[in-house]
Amino acid sequence: MTATPERDAVMAAWARIRARSRAEVSPSVAERMRAMPVAEVERIIGEDLYPVVGTLEYTGLPLLASFDGLTMDWQTGYEHKRINNDLRALRETDAPLVPDQYVWQLEQQMLVSGARGIWFCASDGTEGDCLKIYYESDPELRARLISGWRRFSMDLHNYQPEPAEAP
Repeated sequence: MTATPERDAVMAAWARIRARSRAEVSPSVAERMRAMPVAEVERIIGEDLYPVVGTLEYTGLPLLASFDGLTMDWQTGYEHKRINNDLRALRETDAPLVPDQYVWQLEQQMLVSGARGIWFCASDGTEGDCLKIYYESDPELRARLISGWRRFSMDLHNYQPEPAEAP
């Protein structure tokens, strides 16, 4: 590759960014809240979890999923949400289920990654205020998710915008 001033400037900037230690970078509130539960889930599963964005083309449908954590073999995922009173109440039940508004994201993650399960966690970043639920795919929900994406793809393909009215 031929050296150019622009390339040299980009490479120098990249080297400076890489040289900074993680300790110098101030983590966001969300990153701080995820840190404790992800470490606990890593202890439970005996593997490290890494933030990942995955893509998949499934029967002609381009799909994407963002993961707060995924094992290197892509078999176990981790998703973190900020805890709220509805999620806190789930800790009082014998067999808590992931609420409906979150399962679609978990199904999408499992479809894209092929994971066997996703650890759904909600916390404020402390051990005392943390909910952990292991979620496994529901074939009926997965079929509905795929059907919804197919319908969206067809609607997008068939969409004909109406001409704009003159001012």
